[in-house]
Amino acid sequence: MGNHSFNSIESKDFHNLINYLHKDASVPSANIIKKEIINTFNNSKKKIQQVLQVNKLYLLYKIYFY
Repeated sequence: MGNHSFNSIESKDFHNLINYLHKDASVPSANIIKKEIINTFNNSKKKIQQVLQVNKLYLLYKIYFY
């Protein structure tokens, strides 16, 4: 599979389609999209880890004090 999905947005046909749908639209490069997806994933992962850590501490508190 590789980067096929990301690289397909750089094809002339894809750019023509986007231009047909919206004349003023610009298509970012595959690398920019890939970086944005990875950054979004990593940020979401950090937030989930923080929530889970807080819940873990809360559960430990409940077990210890109740």
